[in-house]
Amino acid sequence: MWVNGLGKRSTKILNTLGISADELKGRVKKSGDFMKEAIELVNKELDKQGDLALTSADKATQASVKWENAQLRVGQRFQWLGELWTKISGNIADSITSFATETTSVKKAIQE
Repeated sequence: MWVNGLGKRSTKILNTLGISADELKGRVKKSGDFMKEAIELVNKELDKQGDLALTSADKATQASVKWENAQLRVGQRFQWLGELWTKISGNIADSITSFATETTSVKKAIQE
């Protein structure tokens, strides 16, 4: 989240966000770091808001991650099916190769 006015140390901006200027001044007086204290207070207020502070982009990202996780779980659950298909199709290919080889051998034997 970007808060205009922090670089200018504007407590009016923070009041608009629901952050107490007096609390900020007290914290800055102790630590001497305006930006650090302002960011901590902003984050504290955002934590209070919970999901209300999420942007549309945040929500879209969360939804995308949920879909990816679901796809991964489904893929893991049915991985055995893919492995079975690979084994079966490999066996079929081996059988066809063997049959073709035997047919060639029988043809040569008949022609001789």
